[in-house]
Amino acid sequence: MFLRLLVSLLCLCSFTTVGGAQERPGPQIPLGAAWSMDIDQARQLSGLERGADGSLRASSTVRSNTQTELLARWRGRRVSFFFTPGFGLYAIGMEMTPWTVEHSSTATDPEQQDLEQCAPIRLAVLRHYGSPRGFVESWESTSVLPLTNERRGVPPFTEARAIDWPYARNWLIWEGEETRLALGERFVWYVSLEGLTYREKMKRAGEKQHLAAQSRKALRRTQRQEELNQAREAVGPRAQELESLF
Repeated sequence: MFLRLLVSLLCLCSFTTVGGAQERPGPQIPLGAAWSMDIDQARQLSGLERGADGSLRASSTVRSNTQTELLARWRGRRVSFFFTPGFGLYAIGMEMTPWTVEHSSTATDPEQQDLEQCAPIRLAVLRHYGSPRGFVESWESTSVLPLTNERRGVPPFTEARAIDWPYARNWLIWEGEETRLALGERFVWYVSLEGLTYREKMKRAGEKQHLAAQSRKALRRTQRQEELNQAREAVGPRAQELESLF
């Protein structure tokens, strides 16, 4: 059984090398979590950092109409749990750089910090999972694009690229049976494939409702304009009827 990705990284476990014949593992949800769990269950995950009173350290909750985000800490790193109504937990994002390192007054320059903190994690992901399936413009995008430098017989993602990261804001992805791993320059995201499908379905339903609401508004505007036009046309005859009063 393969260890969770980031636990393996921090413990400096060994990984298979790129291009090896051994079958690669598929990403799995980390931290002992389970997809579709609710926010109260996520707060009870044992791996999260807690204060002396047992409460989550550096924790906060951000709510919107479409999702709820729970922020917490894991091994000094910020972790985000995303929940969507009707499904539950669908994504977990982990910051590569520990909070104390990133916000230290004696922090090194950004390029050196990236090489010290983020590049080793990106390289470990590559060595553990092999070449990615492709890339996406957002970690939650359902459209997977092939890597532009892919050639027959040439691996599309090299160790040098993992270290220097030439992919800007794009995310490289690996997918297992249930879980996507999206690798960015500074974050690692684990995403439920079923959750992505559910959110896309809800998004389409929301867009359909929005279009229907816009159509109803347009119809009401048209009806109101017709009523105003009829009232305007009736002003003259009504004025004629009222002339005798003056």
